[in-house]
Amino acid sequence: MPETPEQFRMPPGHLDHAVKMLMGEVHALNLFAQALARSHPQRRILLAELDQAEPRGLASLEYIPTRDEALIEGYQFVMAAVRKALLSQGEDPE
Repeated sequence: MPETPEQFRMPPGHLDHAVKMLMGEVHALNLFAQALARSHPQRRILLAELDQAEPRGLASLEYIPTRDEALIEGYQFVMAAVRKALLSQGEDPE
């Protein structure tokens, strides 16, 4: 892997802050997606859409050059959490 040019390097403290900030943002988006899933009036339709989108999203990770198992695990974790939220309320409301 080529070395990162000096002008693009972040000081370690800044990089640590950026990673923690990103973790917080992802957590918030995950919870928001779960809230939307739980309140969706047609959960079966949303679940079908999720089932179709999940393999496409996973396939798109193939193109990320620095892809590793943690990235895939994170993706699968969020998809499972949203799916669980969709299924947690039982049938669609009338």
